[in-house]
Amino acid sequence: MAAEETRVDPARVSRLASATLDLSTALADAWRTHGPLLTPATPRTAPRRAAEEAAVRADLAVRRIAEVMAADADRLWQTAFAYEEADDRAAWRMGAPGRRS
Repeated sequence: MAAEETRVDPARVSRLASATLDLSTALADAWRTHGPLLTPATPRTAPRRAAEEAAVRADLAVRRIAEVMAADADRLWQTAFAYEEADDRAAWRMGAPGRRS
């Protein structure tokens, strides 16, 4: 059985990394803007305490998701760089003009 060729376009992976980081930032920004709306401006009653507790837990969850997405973006950029370096090394070994000379 022949090995299948894997072809990855580092520029597309880099664009995916940028989009992932943009989404992470948009999520965090939207939460900072609209998250406080979860807590009603009523006296401290049981329903308000429950809403505050839900908002605190949601805040933690949203911040963690945004952090994971930002870390994923960084890993995607590292992957794009690794593929680009591998392509450059392969081109250099084959004698093709590339960024290495």
